[in-house]
Amino acid sequence: MLRTIKKLLGIVVLGLFLITPSQADDIRDFQIEGMSIGDSFLDFMNESEIKNKSSEIYYYKSRKYVYYFYPSLDFLKTYDGIQITIKGNDKDYKIHGLDGVINFKNDINSCHKKQNEIVEEISKIFEDAKKSEKSYKSRHDPSGKSTKEKVIFTFNSGDEIQIVCANWEENLRIKNNWTEGLSVIISTNEVLNWLRGN
Repeated sequence: MLRTIKKLLGIVVLGLFLITPSQADDIRDFQIEGMSIGDSFLDFMNESEIKNKSSEIYYYKSRKYVYYFYPSLDFLKTYDGIQITIKGNDKDYKIHGLDGVINFKNDINSCHKKQNEIVEEISKIFEDAKKSEKSYKSRHDPSGKSTKEKVIFTFNSGDEIQIVCANWEENLRIKNNWTEGLSVIISTNEVLNWLRGN
């Protein structure tokens, strides 16, 4: 069921943020491309489209959760692609994790600039959220040349918003057809705790 009043996280043009610090307290109130945690993905695509338009469907080890990645969709306005995480057996396709992706291929400086803009704006909106930063080399790259830089906003509930710049080693990126650039990731505490155990 869609919330009557929703606030906006998805538009990264700073002047278009529609929230104030006094309003922001729950990630379920925020949207990426009109979608929020707790919505049914069936409100945006039918089941056939969900399965057939995804370029990647990935089941985690226990198959409790599955994610669908869409590098492009006709209705996307702000982001180049989206990723949806749902429970593997959920016929309602309720959203538990939501990622918006903006491509910055071979342009990590522009990614950092956009990341900083979003972090600054979210810091104003989520005054009570704990902000932390993390930079590391990707475990998927034996060469050690691929890096990720995260800014994480953690709520009292344990839910998180992550703003991530991924910079893949070029040959690895091409070989795997991986997306490179900025991701805005919204995840529930339930999903995060489950992922940490897998």
